[in-house]
Parts: sequence; C-alpha cells; structure tokens
Amino acid sequence: MVSNRHRPFEHRLAYWSYLLPSSSSDGLRRGNRFPRNYLSLNLSDDLFLLRRLQRIIFLTLTLGAFYYARNNRWLLACIFAALGTLTRSQGIILALPLLIEYFRERNFSLRKVGWDVAAFALIPAALFAFALFLKLKFGSWTVMFDLQNTWGRHLMWPWHPLAWFLRHAPPLSPEHHDKLDFCFLLLLLGAAIAGLRRLRVSYSVYIWTAVVFFSCWGVLGSIPRFDLVIFPLFIVLALIGAHSRAFHLAYVTASAMVAALFMLMHSQWNWVA
Repeated sequence: MVSNRHRPFEHRLAYWSYLLPSSSSDGLRRGNRFPRNYLSLNLSDDLFLLRRLQRIIFLTLTLGAFYYARNNRWLLACIFAALGTLTRSQGIILALPLLIEYFRERNFSLRKVGWDVAAFALIPAALFAFALFLKLKFGSWTVMFDLQNTWGRHLMWPWHPLAWFLRHAPPLSPEHHDKLDFCFLLLLLGAAIAGLRRLRVSYSVYIWTAVVFFSCWGVLGSIPRFDLVIFPLFIVLALIGAHSRAFHLAYVTASAMVAALFMLMHSQWNWVA
C-alpha cells in the first residue's frame, strides 16, 4: 500500500498529528496511544492519495505552523504557513486559524498584542510574491487560476456547486464519482460540526474554512485527497473513536473498504480523487 520510502513521512506525520492535540485540553493525553494508532492507520491506508510530493510537503508545513503556534513561536509558525501557501493555494486559509490561535493565547486582549503579530504579513506576502513571479515569467498573475479551468474549477459562491450536484449529479460509476466526492465533503462538514465542542477554536476554524474553500471552486472533484491534509479532521475522528468502540470499528471497516476500492480503481487506471 505504501512503499518503504514513504514510511518515514507516514510515521512523522502520525506522530505530529498526535502531539498537537495531546498537548492541549482536547481530551487526549500523551499516555493514551489509541489516537496515535488511529491516525497512523488512516495514513497507512490512504497515503497513496498523497502520492504527489507537494501534498506531503503541505501537510508537513501545516503541522509545523500549528506546532510552533502552540509553542508561541510566531515567526516560525508564519514562515511555515507562508511556505505552505507557496506549496498549495489553500495554504492561504491557514492565516485565519493561526491568527485566532494568536489572540486566544492572549485571551483576545489587544493590549497583549506584540510585535510578533507582524509575522502574519508573511502569509499573504508569499502569495503576492508568487503572483509577481507569474506576472514576470508568464505575463499574467492569473495563470494560477487559468490552469484550474482545465479541471472545470472556477471561484464562485459555495452554494452553487451544491445546487448543481442536487440537480445534475450523474449516477455513481468509475467515470462519475461526484456522489462519492460529495460524501467526503459531508464528512468534513460533519467533523466541523462535531469539532465545535471537541477541538481548540483554531482547529475548528481551520476545518470550517476548509469546507468553505473546497466548496468555492465550482466542482467537487478531488475532495477525498483534499480532506487528507486537514489534520483536525482526523483528530475529531480519533476523539469520537476513543469514546465509542462501535464508531471506531465502523470507521476502520469503512476506511479499509474505501481504501481497497480506491486502490483497485487506481490499479485499473481509473481516476481516484
């Protein structure tokens, strides 16, 4: 399922995903190894969807940004987030949850805001620098959006893709898996709702911004692999599974079945995620 050369990435990401919630009041403790195994199992089954190196790099940078934010090292946190923005366009949504984490550490008091808040300028600056590079290299900074047109993606209000899905979604087949993609969007939305009372505010906001961001591109394709880099999603699943063996068994069974289906489709040269 996952080649040996990807094992170090898998173990490191599983460890970091475990470390982040365990150092907070989210209900996990360092002595409880179940969530770590839970996340490691998910990465073992589904890391083939992360086969493109940029997604592995983006997930690592995202974890690094939150890790340093939790340790109140904001310059490093924003550097990681800026690099994540250069890796994938969705990195820009890291700014809001990190900013909320910043103010949460200061009890949302403006009097406690220090010079380190200026580090947040690095996140949009990275995107503007990339746009400038595209302008100088290709004559247009909109190249980043024009390339998405190949896949039928256009920025729009998030309810438009939902309206199209409800009216025109084709039957589920190897060529048309809009319904499966929609289920993964619902999974993310469900985690966002469940996380309201289970996660830190910044983690919860990260899931909600991801739901909105993924819904604004006009099509639901590739939602499964987009979900994989939203690490709070798996924290929510681990928290629920830690308190419900029935949910844990159901999740592990469903994940194994879906992973097997995806791998079978991929081996037959079908488009997966």
